[in-house]
Amino acid sequence: MARPSGWELLSVALHDCRSPLGVILGYTQMLSEGRVGPLTDRQREVTAALMRSARDLNELVDRLSALVNLERGTLPFNLQEVTLASVLMPLAAAGEADGQAPGRSMSIHGTAGSSRLTADPIRLRDALGLLAAEVAASDDAPLAIRHAVRRRRGHDVATVVVGTSTSVEVLTDAPPSTLPERAARPHVGLTLAQCIIEAHHGRIRFTAGDAFIVELPVAGPDVSG
Repeated sequence: MARPSGWELLSVALHDCRSPLGVILGYTQMLSEGRVGPLTDRQREVTAALMRSARDLNELVDRLSALVNLERGTLPFNLQEVTLASVLMPLAAAGEADGQAPGRSMSIHGTAGSSRLTADPIRLRDALGLLAAEVAASDDAPLAIRHAVRRRRGHDVATVVVGTSTSVEVLTDAPPSTLPERAARPHVGLTLAQCIIEAHHGRIRFTAGDAFIVELPVAGPDVSG
């Protein structure tokens, strides 16, 4: 019998995790809703902590599954021509990026909103949300996204800076050659975001100011005319 590849083995392991994890989530939900009897205050605290951890684990399984499918070329992409604004604005409308604490504010401003991209808007939005969540995990300051169009090697590139309200103001207008860059800590969500952005022929950099700079190719001139 042929030995499965690493990605195939991981895919099987993730599939096998889903059933017991679903049971944990289901019974924890029943406990939290009092359907198996009243809980004391302490029991409610423990149940809430268990639910948070189970949801975090479920989210990790989802992200790893998406990453496996990306690497195997089986993750579907619904590519279409969209404006950058249509990708970004739902992040602000939701009031929180993927993984952020509820109520965490995010401002989105810039000059590239009408730029057209060839992208899967949902996948690209998820990737940017993952970057915002990474920033939120290390800084309590208000989150922000700034965007602009730059000319790189004869082509227009939409530059999207994801960080805090302080860091993005400095980085948006800085020449790319002057930006300090460093390696981000290994993280499943960050790796998934990077793979999605690269699948859109984009590039991502992590600066010393705990902010991410994403560069995406512009499909055409601004639709604003």
